[in-house]
Amino acid sequence: MINLPKPTENLGGLLRMWVLEPAAVASLSSGVLSLSGQGDVILLYITPESSHADCELRRSAAGHYYELSVGGFTPRIREEAQRLFERMAGRSYVVVLRDGNGQYQLAGNPQEPLRFSFSARTGSAVTDRNGYEVKFERQCTMSLQQIQDPFGG
Repeated sequence: MINLPKPTENLGGLLRMWVLEPAAVASLSSGVLSLSGQGDVILLYITPESSHADCELRRSAAGHYYELSVGGFTPRIREEAQRLFERMAGRSYVVVLRDGNGQYQLAGNPQEPLRFSFSARTGSAVTDRNGYEVKFERQCTMSLQQIQDPFGG
């Protein structure tokens, strides 16, 4: 018999998102992600209520694949964010996520990094959000992977 018990904790939502160039990944084996350095790591603040990491198994004539999408909203349209996102646009990255349970996941990998896109948004009312929608997407052969804390925290 296979038993999948009720988790003791289940805090949803992504709390942190680190973005890595594929070349920054030194190795990935058995849930351990080793980095060649942390100089090229980008820590993105994403509002917790807007963040998402979706992984859907799909089938095609060639077999199964995963549709991965990671993203969220970062507040306030500002020059430094605009410059960073313009530099990142159209490039591919590996994304490390930490959720409300303190678990780390990896979206993408050096062989199948996720493509970055963004859009600036502001509304017509004072209460509307002002900032950037960011998204990393790709069709992959691997789903989101559970990993240990790659930053040694």
